[in-house]
Amino acid sequence: MTNGMLLDDIVFDLDTIVEGDCLELLPQLPDSCIDAIITDPPFAITGGLANGRTSLIDDQFFLYWFTDVVRQFIRVLKPEGCGFLWCDWRSESAMVQAFSKASERYDPWYIAQIIYHDREMVGMGSPFRNQVDRILFFRGRKFQNRFIPNTQSNIIRDYWYYGKHEWHDAEKSPGVTAKLVRWITDENELVLDPFCGSGTVPFVCKHLGRHWLGMEIDSEIAETAKRRVAQSPAPALSINVPQMELAL
Repeated sequence: MTNGMLLDDIVFDLDTIVEGDCLELLPQLPDSCIDAIITDPPFAITGGLANGRTSLIDDQFFLYWFTDVVRQFIRVLKPEGCGFLWCDWRSESAMVQAFSKASERYDPWYIAQIIYHDREMVGMGSPFRNQVDRILFFRGRKFQNRFIPNTQSNIIRDYWYYGKHEWHDAEKSPGVTAKLVRWITDENELVLDPFCGSGTVPFVCKHLGRHWLGMEIDSEIAETAKRRVAQSPAPALSINVPQMELAL
C-alpha cells in the first residue's frame, strides 16, 4: 500500500472524502487499519426536550443504529486506538450503552471520560442557554496515552461564536478539533471521520500532517467539505501553529 487502502472491490484513497452511508462504507475497510476516530454523529435524532419543544423521536432507534456503528468502529480501529465523539445530554447515555452492547465481554471498548468545550458564549436553550459542547472520549483496554498531558483538565475553553458558522449549521471549532487530533495521533497516522459533515476533521488533519478518511451521506454537504479541505494549508509539519488558533 502506498497511497490508498486496497479493499475487496473498491479503493478508498487516503486523504479523501467518500460519499455514502458509513454503515455501507465502513464494512469495506480492513480490520485494525485506523489509528483514531474523531467524529460528530447526528445525535440530534435522539430527540427529547430542547428549546422548549418536544421531539417525538426517542433514543431507541438511535441506540439500535449507533450500536451497529460502534461495532464497525471497534473492528476498524487498531487495538491501541481511541477516539472522540461529540454528543449532547440527550445522546450521551445512548452512546455509552452502544459501546457496552457492541463490545466483547473480555475485550471491552467504553466511554472513558467526558470533555467539555466551553464556547465562552451562550447558544440556544430555554430557560438556560447552552454554553458547552460535550465530547466523549472512548478507548479499549489496550490504549496507552502518548500525548495527553497528565495535568490536562476535561474542560477546553475556546471562543466559538454560536450561529456564525461559515460551512455548516453544526460546524465544530477547528481549534478544539486540532487539540483533539494532537492528543491522540502522531504525524502520518490515519484519522477516520465517518460523519464528516462540512469537513472540520479532514481540514485540521490535512493542516497538521495526519492522514484522514472522511465519509458523508449527504452529497451536497460532502462537496462543501471537499471544497473546504482543498483550502487547508498542508502540511504544517514545519510551522509552529498555536494549538487553539487554526484559521477557518
